[in-house]
Amino acid sequence: MTMQVSKVQFSDHDTVHEIQNVKDMEEKDFSAVYFTVDELRSLRDECKTLVRMIDEGLHLSPSGKQLFDTRGLENQTKANKRKTRELRDSLYDSIHATQRGSDGWGDSDTTDALAMMSRCLYYFN
Repeated sequence: MTMQVSKVQFSDHDTVHEIQNVKDMEEKDFSAVYFTVDELRSLRDECKTLVRMIDEGLHLSPSGKQLFDTRGLENQTKANKRKTRELRDSLYDSIHATQRGSDGWGDSDTTDALAMMSRCLYYFN
């Protein structure tokens, strides 16, 4: 069995493309580039349907093979949302406990701990 090695290759030169401002676009160009409200609604509904299928296990064949790509949708499942909510709540509890246990804001250990927990919370909100 031969081992495949992934490679990244960059161009020898850069190409700059001017992007037209939305205000200067003709209606047909605008329609070709942007989604309509109905298209966005349809896309959202399709994603919700796929997430429900993942929640119910309908994304797997009887042999366990994935029937469709779930990339990005797994974060919207009930189990993942519950886990994220629990972790976020735990972080909030830790921040509040650290604040209550601190003698003052001058304590650098407390300030560092709060900063780290606040950065973590950024990713869960």
